[in-house]
Amino acid sequence: MRVRLLAFLVALTIIAPSKAETIKEALASLRPSLKQWVEQTCPRYLGPALWKDCVERQVSALREPKWPDPKKVGQEGHQWILETCPHYLGPSLWRDCAERNISALSGPVFDLKSIDTESRNWIRETCPRYLGPSLWRSCVERQAQALGLEIKSATVPPSIKPPRKAAIPKAVLAPNTQKRKKPTNTQTASLPTWSPRMVRKPSQVNQADPLRAAEIFRLVSPSVYLVVAGRQDGQGEVSQGSAVAVSDNFALTNCHVVAGQDAIALSVNGERFFSVVVAAADSEGDRCILKSTSRLTAIPAIRLHSSLQIGEPVYSIGSPSGLSNTLGEGIVSGLRKHKGLDLVQTSAPISAGSSGGALVDGEGNLVGITTFLLRDTQNLNFAIAAEEYWQR
Repeated sequence: MRVRLLAFLVALTIIAPSKAETIKEALASLRPSLKQWVEQTCPRYLGPALWKDCVERQVSALREPKWPDPKKVGQEGHQWILETCPHYLGPSLWRDCAERNISALSGPVFDLKSIDTESRNWIRETCPRYLGPSLWRSCVERQAQALGLEIKSATVPPSIKPPRKAAIPKAVLAPNTQKRKKPTNTQTASLPTWSPRMVRKPSQVNQADPLRAAEIFRLVSPSVYLVVAGRQDGQGEVSQGSAVAVSDNFALTNCHVVAGQDAIALSVNGERFFSVVVAAADSEGDRCILKSTSRLTAIPAIRLHSSLQIGEPVYSIGSPSGLSNTLGEGIVSGLRKHKGLDLVQTSAPISAGSSGGALVDGEGNLVGITTFLLRDTQNLNFAIAAEEYWQR
């Protein structure tokens, strides 16, 4: 027993920063690239206590032995895991994500070709590849069991194909408007200046009685669009996010969704795409306004930040991982200010792809544009107050 305890204590001192080692010393001991990763994961605006806890978790994750290596499941599996576990998760969450998905791909997996065409197509529609290896496998297992099917196994490398990256439709890549100079590898599209006055603010209306979640979704979801953004020269990554229409031709989003991209499209349910341009941008405040020549469905109303109460229910609607119009539920957990902007802190879920989505109250009024989450924490999500898009 004493030997086990001693071994545990020795391992603990290796993995986690010791009390004698300060957080700054722990950061200084990391390679520059890893230190930068931790610092990006744990921003200073968390405050000393949350920042310290966050850094300790990231350093511990980096110091644990046997860092997961997605390459061991083959090139296609490796690519699939990298798309499932993005770098911005931070070391701790990335490690957990990579380990789960490597495990899912390390043994035999299901070969859907072994079942009939109708069942195979049904399962593929229900279990899209962008779920990632682990969730995809669990999903296929459940659906096969429900259908009473026995799916044969196949080895991983030949049978696993990662999801295709989101593509900008050809019609968007070649807009009929003025020609733009193609960016080179060292050149990215620049954003225009901030000019919020061009957009008319929706009315401020409150329903007499709160609506049910299903009613709120029906009311608001037609105004929330999937954003797909890339570069016309095909260089760089394609980014995805969300945008909220506030008039027939204008929609609100986050600048980090469209920054550096010169081919931007809005989509209805991931199917019909139409080209948009950035009409106004405040990069520092992460506020961008998109302009469309196609008619948009505007959100009915907005609500002022000053009228919100901590504890009242709110709902997030966005496109996490490209899943258009996903509804989440939570509460207003805080009213904050950052970089001079009013923020709404919420427990409503916000994840990758939700940036630029809608945060609405129990009556369907827009209260904020979902913008970021604090990585490696629970229920620390933020939205820029809706009215800030009409402020200088």
